[in-house]
Amino acid sequence: MSKKTPNNLFVVRYATHPTAYFSPGGGEVQLRQYLENLKGYDVALFDYWDPQIESIDIVHLFSVFAMMLPLVHELKRMNVKVVVSPNLWVSEANAKDVDLPSVARIFEAADAIVCNSQLEVGNLSAYTGVAREKFHVVYNCFDDSFIEGGQSVENREVFAGKIPERFIFGACNIESRKNLLRSLEAVMEYTDLPFVVAGGCRDKRLLKQLKNLGKDRFVYIGRINSDQLKWCYQRCNVFLLASILETPGIAALEAAASGASVVITDRGSTTEYFEGGIFVDPFSIESIGRGIEMALESSPLTDVTRFNTGSTAAQLSSVYGSIQLDSDPRVFQDGIEGSSLSYAEINANGVFQWSQSQFAISSSYPRYRLRIVSEVGGTLSVSRDGRTSGVFVLKAGCNWVRINDGMGVSRFNVVLNESEADNSNMDMRDLGVMIFEVNVGVSSEEIFSPAQSGQGFYPVEMDDSQTYQWAESEFTIDSQIEKYSLKIWSPFAGILILNSGGKERDRFDITPGYNTVNVKNGGGSCLFVTQLETAELNPLRDDPRDLSVKVFKVNPD
Repeated sequence: MSKKTPNNLFVVRYATHPTAYFSPGGGEVQLRQYLENLKGYDVALFDYWDPQIESIDIVHLFSVFAMMLPLVHELKRMNVKVVVSPNLWVSEANAKDVDLPSVARIFEAADAIVCNSQLEVGNLSAYTGVAREKFHVVYNCFDDSFIEGGQSVENREVFAGKIPERFIFGACNIESRKNLLRSLEAVMEYTDLPFVVAGGCRDKRLLKQLKNLGKDRFVYIGRINSDQLKWCYQRCNVFLLASILETPGIAALEAAASGASVVITDRGSTTEYFEGGIFVDPFSIESIGRGIEMALESSPLTDVTRFNTGSTAAQLSSVYGSIQLDSDPRVFQDGIEGSSLSYAEINANGVFQWSQSQFAISSSYPRYRLRIVSEVGGTLSVSRDGRTSGVFVLKAGCNWVRINDGMGVSRFNVVLNESEADNSNMDMRDLGVMIFEVNVGVSSEEIFSPAQSGQGFYPVEMDDSQTYQWAESEFTIDSQIEKYSLKIWSPFAGILILNSGGKERDRFDITPGYNTVNVKNGGGSCLFVTQLETAELNPLRDDPRDLSVKVFKVNPD
């Protein structure tokens, strides 16, 4: 039974750990953004003094500290759905400081885990052992006011005598993770500009070290409001955030949206956000310094407009919609219904449902098509009135199944080749298929143009703007077009080798993030072999997709 309010809205409450607002950071900014921009729900802060559990549908936790476990268990006992935003990145450097068993227990109890990137999903799934299917991606965003422009006279007066005309700017709390000592050393060694930092102080000892090291080259202005932040973003020569890691850094998004030239760490999930940005090794003063020099010389701008509050609110609403008690998300349109489907979920591009090994579709249309994603190969048989009306071969990845004379009830039986997968690591959903939509008279939409096809891909996935497929270390594209370009995203640096006709035709350097590969004389079959540098990420080898690339649209030249 839903606990919806009289205005028919589902009740969502936000909670975090008790000390979060002693010195608020990005996680608290994220909480506020969700609170202010989510529409269609009754959203407010969780009241520990008057919780009114009986009226709540979902509690969204912005913490994975062990102290939150009793709350999670009590909420689950009282039939409240739990969503968790961990805002966490685990590495060999910090793993000893993270209570991974407690994090895993919170993840297992939660109904949904919201991460800020696909990279964060892979990282946390690998370190906790929690299945990727439980994770959702909701991209971080900046407040829309940061793209409005304008600089007030009031702010110029506020900062008069404090901030010079030219400066390097950082917006973050004073804490070790922000890597401020190395950043200051790089600023001092590679420029003659001061390093101005705005934010709270979580480490007074570190602040004293910065002041002693920088003298008049380090300017700490404390916490400032959003209008003053905007002024600093717009006035600075470079925005610098060379943290040990970021997921991805809301301040950097705000700075980029305001028109600042951004230099940012390459650790964490930043490469998934700042396409074309200047990435630096946070452990190298030289790398940080060279990045600053590059930004000062060319003033590159990074387009982050797609990470707006409206887009993020829609993604978050989809996550909530997938776990609502009385919601009945449909992958089907009017005139088509399904049964024996489990685990309704929503991704950035729409609703999908995991089917059981047997499911039924009732249709008033004589012809329709299913888009089915399967983890492994197998067969799909269709029967009507007890008689087999069709048998389809399912490949691992995206399949289109065309049903003719489908009026009435069609029953589907899925038999997957379990030998192709490690069944001990698969849950019930992985032994079925995932149905995205039923189309009536609509042509198939692949990631390739009609003159091209591909092999060696993992299941189709969606981000907030495009369809993509994870490619294996070797994949093939068959094309009738001699020249085309691939848009490839990679988690690591490496080489993409193109083979055609049994001979190596070309080599392409792959950098972390987005790459465009131009293929010439590609008419026919081209075999691509990816060789990526993965030495630092052994814990991620549980999922082969994280060791490969994702291929976006294949565009004819």
